[in-house]
Amino acid sequence: MQEKKYMYIDDSYAIDEDLPTYLKSLLAELQGYYDNDDWIGFDCLLEVVEADIKSYRLNGSITEQQLDTLFRRYGLR
Repeated sequence: MQEKKYMYIDDSYAIDEDLPTYLKSLLAELQGYYDNDDWIGFDCLLEVVEADIKSYRLNGSITEQQLDTLFRRYGLR
């Protein structure tokens, strides 16, 4: 598990390769903010990621398990 003062990623929850391409690109961007210690960028994008994860679940593009895994990975639960 990686944890920094204002950011959180639990690497024990893997990113599913079957996620929608756009969501995977957002997650990669989020990781970039994390790696560069940019907590403002991370925090702002995390709100977008959370909303998109919920939207993808509501329209059936990801499973409940994928949603749960992503929420746990990014400390959203």
